[in-house]
Amino acid sequence: MGRPSRRSELLAAGIEVMHRNGYAGSSVDAIVAMAGMKKGAFFSHFGSKDAFVCEALLGYFEGWSPAADAILEDEGLSSEGKLEALIRISTGGSKDNFQFGCLIGNMAAEMSNSHDEIRNTLAVLFQQWAIPFERLIRKGQALGDFHSGIDPVATSRFIVNSLQGTILRGKVEHNLQSLEDLIRSLHGLLGVTSSASR
Repeated sequence: MGRPSRRSELLAAGIEVMHRNGYAGSSVDAIVAMAGMKKGAFFSHFGSKDAFVCEALLGYFEGWSPAADAILEDEGLSSEGKLEALIRISTGGSKDNFQFGCLIGNMAAEMSNSHDEIRNTLAVLFQQWAIPFERLIRKGQALGDFHSGIDPVATSRFIVNSLQGTILRGKVEHNLQSLEDLIRSLHGLLGVTSSASR
């Protein structure tokens, strides 16, 4: 198998460094050191640190959408099962995965009042994150598994917003209580029926 591209290696190193240290704490020097490269390699692939961060964020998220699609297409899962599966792949489903929080949420908290290129990328990612939840809610409503009166668009955005709080709380408390609370609360909000639970 061929050697991964230097661009990919830089992005993987940057994701790891930024996930631990945030934007301000992640210098170009630290990223290239993690990748075992020189600074010139960084700027030969990326025009600026902000351009790099945008691509790294997209790379961080890119595996989530196919995983979400696979869950939605799994005929062996109930509507409730799909909801829980989407939530768990959004959080990692393990208290260990809460250690550094969500890179997207961390960056949103740090960059919300500056760096428009990054902020715009984050806005797109939050929108994309909500889409599978919206699809699930619409399908669950059609099947009679979820309340027909809830707005799928607004509710999907609410779920993504709630996930950020869940991850933050789990990061602080080092347990899964916030995740289990979210799942139970969403059952009540969506009106999960007994048939959906089977």
